[in-house]
Amino acid sequence: MNNKFTLLLPLILIAQNLLAQTVDKITKANGETIEVSIKKVTDTEVEFSFINEDLLQTISKSKISQITYKSGRIEKYRDIVFINGENDWEQVVLTTIEADVAGLTRVSEVTGKHSILYGGQTKLRSVATEKIKREAAKLGCHIVFIQSDKFAMTPINNVSIVGIAYK
Repeated sequence: MNNKFTLLLPLILIAQNLLAQTVDKITKANGETIEVSIKKVTDTEVEFSFINEDLLQTISKSKISQITYKSGRIEKYRDIVFINGENDWEQVVLTTIEADVAGLTRVSEVTGKHSILYGGQTKLRSVATEKIKREAAKLGCHIVFIQSDKFAMTPINNVSIVGIAYK
C-alpha cells in the first residue's frame, strides 16, 4: 500500500504542475495578477486576451511588474511599488523618459524648489529632489516625469524642478 502511494504522489504532483501552467500571468505594478493568453509583446505594450475570450486587450509595459509565461519563463519589467503616503517618498522615481510614464494615470504637477545664499548646486538639487518626491508620495504617486530642472546662480542660488506625478 505504501509503495503505491510513493509511486502515485509524484504523478499527481507532475499533473498538477502541468495543469497550473496553462495560462500566462501578468502581474501589474499595483500587485494585481491577471490570467491571460499573451498574443504579442512590443517595446511599449503587451497585447493579450482574457481566458475564454477573443477580444484583444492592450496594456502598457509601464503598468506591468512581470509576466509569467505558460512555459514558466518570467520576464521582469519593474518592481512593485506601493506608495502609502509621504513616508514612502524615497521609493518615488524621477524620470526624463516619456515612455516610463506611458499608460500611467497623470495625477498632478509637482514642484521642488530650494534656495540658499551662495549654496552649492549639489546640496540645492538634493533638497529640491526630496521635496518633489515627498509631494508626489503625498498624492500616492510612484513616478514623476520631469519637465523642467533649472539652476540659477546668483548670490542666492536656487534649483527649481517641475514634473508631473503619475500612478
